[in-house]
Amino acid sequence: MSQETNSAPVTENKMGTMPIGRLVFNMSLPMMISMLVQALYNIVDSIFVAKLSENALTAVSLAFPLQTLIIAVATGTGVGVNALLSKSLGAHKYDDANKIGINGAVLYAFSYVIFLILGLTIVKPFYMSQIGNADVEIMDMGVSYLSTVMIFSFGIFNFTKTPMTVVEKQTVLLNCQLNGEKYDYLIEYDKDDNIIEAGGSDYITNIVKDKKIYKAKILVKYIEAYFFDNGGKC
Repeated sequence: MSQETNSAPVTENKMGTMPIGRLVFNMSLPMMISMLVQALYNIVDSIFVAKLSENALTAVSLAFPLQTLIIAVATGTGVGVNALLSKSLGAHKYDDANKIGINGAVLYAFSYVIFLILGLTIVKPFYMSQIGNADVEIMDMGVSYLSTVMIFSFGIFNFTKTPMTVVEKQTVLLNCQLNGEKYDYLIEYDKDDNIIEAGGSDYITNIVKDKKIYKAKILVKYIEAYFFDNGGKC
């Protein structure tokens, strides 16, 4: 006998419910585009600046180390936060995931404040360490360019929280008997019949693992068939 109930909506991220192939494409495409844009940024920037003058191109080129540092901090923080988020979401630890998201936002804000302060204080000394007083025009152009980049670098730091979609969690409870013994199996699944969690015995765990069953209805049929074939019932 099986009993099916509806429980309260739970917060579920697409990384826990979307099919693997679609998820990989969905998650990797934005990152690929982002890396391509980052790679082309300085090239395109240099093409346009070179049309102004040779000194303008030199000023922009000298800013590259600090620009790379901004990108490295933003990307490194994002990779670290995403790794922790993925681990927590995969384990259905949504409270931990929310805390990680908040900590990530704080890190992003803190990083931007640091680069804002650096943009207001060290840009001119940075250029002086590169060219000294050799060319005033390069100095003026470089300071103007790099100050703007660092002061408005908040664009590279993503303060938005990845939205979580609310899915309706369904629960099916199987009450089975075999050789006078009672066995209870609890299966939780989403609106698309994807298994969120299943428990009850090593048998159900082995079914999910060995046969790679990810749909609740199929799993229920396997359990019922097992007990029926061995003289039991559900």
